Amino acid sequence: MSKTALITMQPTDQTTGTTIIYAPDNAANRVWAAKQSNVQLISIPGYVRFGDHIVNFSLKKL
Repeated sequence: MSKTALITMQPTDQTTGTTIIYAPDNAANRVWAAKQSNVQLISIPGYVRFGDHIVNFSLKKL
């Protein structure tokens, strides 16, 4: 039996037992993950979030 990995920013409740879900670790996902099985929450480092903000801000200015 094979397993499927799902990497998502907006998880849903429509998963199967053979799917492993990787989602960002935030308050909303912690509540959602408590109701699910096969969920791994990923911590995103602060410097990555900051860099993402800077890139998005710069692109909006162009």
